[in-house]
Amino acid sequence: MFAKNIITGLLDSILPAHCELCGESTNNTLCRNCDNHLPRIKHCCEVCSLPIDAFTNSEDEFDLCGECLIHKPDFDKLIAPFIYKDEVAWLINKFKHRNRAHYGEFLAEHLQAELKDHLNVNEKPDMITSVPMHWTRLLFRGFNQAELLARSISKNINIPYKTILQKKKRTAKQQDLQRNVRLKNLRNAFRLTENIEGKFISIVDDVVTTGATAQTLAGLLVDAGARRVEVWALARTPKPE
Repeated sequence: MFAKNIITGLLDSILPAHCELCGESTNNTLCRNCDNHLPRIKHCCEVCSLPIDAFTNSEDEFDLCGECLIHKPDFDKLIAPFIYKDEVAWLINKFKHRNRAHYGEFLAEHLQAELKDHLNVNEKPDMITSVPMHWTRLLFRGFNQAELLARSISKNINIPYKTILQKKKRTAKQQDLQRNVRLKNLRNAFRLTENIEGKFISIVDDVVTTGATAQTLAGLLVDAGARRVEVWALARTPKPE
């Protein structure tokens, strides 16, 4: 795997730069046309960023999805620039499972651009952390994609990164599980490694699907005294049609 990554890096430095989707010549990961056509979130829940075309509570001060209207999550806000589908899903999966680190860097730049519209200079997080992986999965994959994203964002927006969460037990993969099963699957799976009372903390992840992981981690932080918790992700999965 290491040798393969070296060869890939050498080829990237020798071959002409091209768009990873259409093959057109460009100095960036994607050409401007492909970048402009990535599925971005335009209308979403004010709390969990669930992509929604129309809201039924238009007279309210905020637009919330049905789940957040019934029971707001423990995190205060979820921020994500993209809908997890089509080209975005392809890029994220290549980043995670094919060691395409530059895809992650490209997507993280879009997340950082999204954050500029949300971060108040007087109310920045005290720290950034990431969704942890169990050590067995980390050993198999070789890296934690959420941590790579978090460290990159931390450096670029000058907010310290800290590893304050640990996954203490291996759980079944979440992808094919319903939300209630995901929550049960994650019960007592994480622990906090330091005192965060009174802190504003942002948790970075790659994709938020049902929000079960975000809710579990946010609940852990809130119970430990965090005054505000935000979740920052590359993409949010829409509800199935």
